[in-house]
Amino acid sequence: KEKLDLTRITIERESYVEHKLRKSISDLVYSVLTKDNDQAFVYILIEAEVTPNYWIALKLWQYMLRLCERHKKKDK
Repeated sequence: KEKLDLTRITIERESYVEHKLRKSISDLVYSVLTKDNDQAFVYILIEAEVTPNYWIALKLWQYMLRLCERHKKKDK
């Protein structure tokens, strides 16, 4: 938190949840500048699981990977 300039936070318009899952899962992506003037992202995912999900860490990693892939395509 001390490394981010929270006065310049922006909500991104993209979602990284698969289209078929959007009824049960919601996500938000914020972009924010660091105090070193680099860009950073804050990813918030809200998901309700009825039963414990052994593979939840893999699912979260997939969402973050999609975010990185889209960012890479934009910043060629």
